[in-house]
Amino acid sequence: MIKVLNKYLIEKPFEFALVLFIIAVNLPNLTKVETDPDIWGRIKFGNEIVQNHTPYIQEKYSYLIDSKSWIDTEWLSGVIYAVMFNIAHNPGLILFKAGVLFLILLNVYIVFKKFKLNNFIVFLLLSILLDVLTIGTFVIRAHLFTYFFLGLFFHLIIKYRYDNYKYLYFIPWLFPLWVNFHGGFVAAIAFLGLFVGSEITRILFFDKESNDEILKVNRLKTLINTVVLTFLMCLINPWGLKIFKAIIRFDLLNRSEISEWRPLNLLSVNALLYFIILFLAIFTFRKTRQKIFFPEFLMFIVLILIPFSAVRHLPLTAIGVLILIAPHLTSAAKNSFLNQFTGFNNVNKKMSYTLIVSGVFLLLVNLVFRIIFNLNFVYNDMPYWNMRLLKESNVKANCVNYFDWGAFLIYHLSPNIKVSIDPRRDLAYSNAIYKINLDFMLGTNQWDAILDDYKTDMVLVSKNTVSYNLIKMRPDFIYVFEDSVACLFVRKNFPQLADLQVQAIKYRALCQNAKTNDHTFP
Repeated sequence: MIKVLNKYLIEKPFEFALVLFIIAVNLPNLTKVETDPDIWGRIKFGNEIVQNHTPYIQEKYSYLIDSKSWIDTEWLSGVIYAVMFNIAHNPGLILFKAGVLFLILLNVYIVFKKFKLNNFIVFLLLSILLDVLTIGTFVIRAHLFTYFFLGLFFHLIIKYRYDNYKYLYFIPWLFPLWVNFHGGFVAAIAFLGLFVGSEITRILFFDKESNDEILKVNRLKTLINTVVLTFLMCLINPWGLKIFKAIIRFDLLNRSEISEWRPLNLLSVNALLYFIILFLAIFTFRKTRQKIFFPEFLMFIVLILIPFSAVRHLPLTAIGVLILIAPHLTSAAKNSFLNQFTGFNNVNKKMSYTLIVSGVFLLLVNLVFRIIFNLNFVYNDMPYWNMRLLKESNVKANCVNYFDWGAFLIYHLSPNIKVSIDPRRDLAYSNAIYKINLDFMLGTNQWDAILDDYKTDMVLVSKNTVSYNLIKMRPDFIYVFEDSVACLFVRKNFPQLADLQVQAIKYRALCQNAKTNDHTFP
């Protein structure tokens, strides 16, 4: 390490300085984090799995779920996050996320260096990738693992193409873990199917360069065996084939009410990052003199299209595209206006060392004043004081709530308070139950069916909504309490109504005296 560092300090000081600046500027992004509606559920369910030594969680959180158990496609993620939180609380979760992001970037870095790409360009591309990754990792969620495994998947595709076809046999070994971490493994199965199908077609009908029939047969066997082994490895999960049904149902649901499931907005910052990645890819494919294999190019086409189905897929696009164009980047640079790029070796060394000192200073400032104080996450969009009121009152009730609040209420109030909806909506709730929750939230159709057709005792509703105005007109529900986020209405004949009203007086004063609504996770 010291030898490599010394080499760059002496031979390429300006390049080293620029790389240091890129690292210093982007380092805070590794630990950037906000709370997410899912995180309370992941910790809660993960702890239950650890305590009971089984991934089969018995349903006791919602009063609208009929089944006794549900398929948790992210159960192993929950275990990891719960363990990290129990060991080191918020810093443990944030540093774990930063570590996974570092491994994702390291994987792409290894691919870049395999094809001898200039160090400054490497780190510039990695900084762009990190900016895109923060779109999907500013919250700690299970799909962080899909970003990691998908990067390894495309790396192995590159190894198959440029090193040895037998590297493809490593792909199935990604799935025993991946299938238990996050449902995104099905995306890799789709990419694998596309690659194997197009590669078999290429070998049989378009490969005019190789006359080695034995090698062709071996490649074909490897491709077919990889698909079969991958499918078998996916069955190493607590639910076997049922997990596919759960994920397919999840993928077919319309989630237009959730911003991250909407198509990429072409007038957004996310679109700017998308077009930077797209420009880099088109420029590379246009200028390269290396052979472009159409199986990889087909995967590239799919990757650039998937953000238009949901913006949350943009990090997958960035990871996949940068790895797929890696073999062509050096050739493209040599055959374009970048052919004069030498790593800034001729820049004045005094200026280079001044820049290095400045970079070290910036790095230390980020470490001391930004990263250390960022090792926590704060939230202000959860009904905190309502939760405190219900918890201290020790009431047992069925509560209609907004989707984003479900896991928060489960974490703090289960099993006394049962919710109407939570982030497990695609895995634990039926379409009909989700619809009546959505109708209530939006005040559409028969908005109060959830109140009349089910044993609902109370309602937590945001004051800036149609449903707030509608619930006020229901004579069988009484206003009890409100904080800056939500208002609590309770059914008139609820047995513990009087106790709640007494406690509400106390919490009304506490809420009014609170200077801020910011609260530290959990």
